[in-house]
Amino acid sequence: MARAKVNLYLHLTARRADGYHELDSLVVFPDLGDFVEVRPAERWGAAVTGPLASALGELAAADNAAVRAGIALLHAAGRGDAFDIRIEKQIPVGAGLGGGSADAAAVMHLLNDRLRLGFALADLQRIGLAVGADVPVCLYGAGAVVSGIGEIVEPAPTPVLYLALTWPAKPLSTAAVFKAIPAGQIRPRPRAFAAWRADEDFLRMLRTADNDLALAARAQLPDIDAALSALAAEPQCQLARMTGSGSSCFGLFPSATAAAAAARSIRSRQPGWWTSAATTGAA
Repeated sequence: MARAKVNLYLHLTARRADGYHELDSLVVFPDLGDFVEVRPAERWGAAVTGPLASALGELAAADNAAVRAGIALLHAAGRGDAFDIRIEKQIPVGAGLGGGSADAAAVMHLLNDRLRLGFALADLQRIGLAVGADVPVCLYGAGAVVSGIGEIVEPAPTPVLYLALTWPAKPLSTAAVFKAIPAGQIRPRPRAFAAWRADEDFLRMLRTADNDLALAARAQLPDIDAALSALAAEPQCQLARMTGSGSSCFGLFPSATAAAAAARSIRSRQPGWWTSAATTGAA
């Protein structure tokens, strides 16, 4: 499974001369995602199926992150093989859940293993960064603190978390959200997770942090406010926040039962939204 990623917080700490933003973000991977397989073929191709496949429209194979990742990997290995990639799309597109990056990471792992290419994780992450900034952490696939522009991935042992996720069925452009960030909003600050210890209140640490992309995202898509309000209104919601560049939001709950109940409640009131409950494993 190419698991979705959730940014529990995301701080923008600097803007580089090349226009890229440096960040400090705590990322976890819940137990939901796309299903990916690769098959030898005469030329590279991609077939996307599943309930959320239509969001990709007629995306050309060359524009699919999973295909680009496979090509980049085999180029680095000095090979000319081609593969057909099959993706069953379960992660919303343009939702801040890293679906394309997760698919790209899954393809790289599959090809590295199947073809016995011998690339270490650090090698895969270096190659994957050229495909997308979220690919290195998706290749890691467990709780991590991400910094730099996404290339620095450090293990972050976190508690098991119970989430309700909801997406108001309207995508956002990551590039457009980053472009709308005011320069004054970007500032150095202490790394939030670095100060947390396992014997302290994890939620308290998260409440001292934020998602610095949320203000710009909400200005472009007010439906995010509705999603946050829907999560926060659930009786046992401990924290509601947007993930990534939006437009998905998550709520943290004290148990899997509470998260599932919240997801059912939101789904009944907003049947046009994508809503799901999920659990993260201890990293």
